Amino acid sequence: MVKILENSGQKEAANQLKEYNTSPGFMPTTDEIELKVIPATVLRSGGSKHFEMDQNPRGKCLIINNVEGELGKESLRFKNIFEQIRFDVELCSYMTAEEIKNKLKDLSKDERLKKDNALVVMIIAHGQDESVIGFDGKVLKIETIVDLFSEENCSLMNRKPKLFFFNC
Repeated sequence: MVKILENSGQKEAANQLKEYNTSPGFMPTTDEIELKVIPATVLRSGGSKHFEMDQNPRGKCLIINNVEGELGKESLRFKNIFEQIRFDVELCSYMTAEEIKNKLKDLSKDERLKKDNALVVMIIAHGQDESVIGFDGKVLKIETIVDLFSEENCSLMNRKPKLFFFNC
């Protein structure tokens, strides 16, 4: 990226990027699916600055994997991680855009969310123009997905953290 910026005449931006990139090199990678989560030494729950995270399970984690091959292992890796930090994980694969929308709409109305501390939605798929591509090739806007869990559309999760991860 630095070289691209330099070659396009954006030397100041290249210098800024060099300044922020202080990593010593590439991080080691692994094909392992079961990664060990190290428990926190101090748990923070309650108070005005923190969210309650004391339920077991802490909440729902929905992972949608629409990518075949090696990248599909990512969904298994994250399933393992979220289970270790006490989330109820559901893994769905190869869903059409309409199936994704319906699944998320049903989840946003699920009364079990009332007792949950948090919600995690992760979608691993191809994407374009701020949209997720379903397994059928049709697109679903990320804005539509997130809006299903707004205060108006998902009052069960008001004032609770909702985390969305899009690997597209």
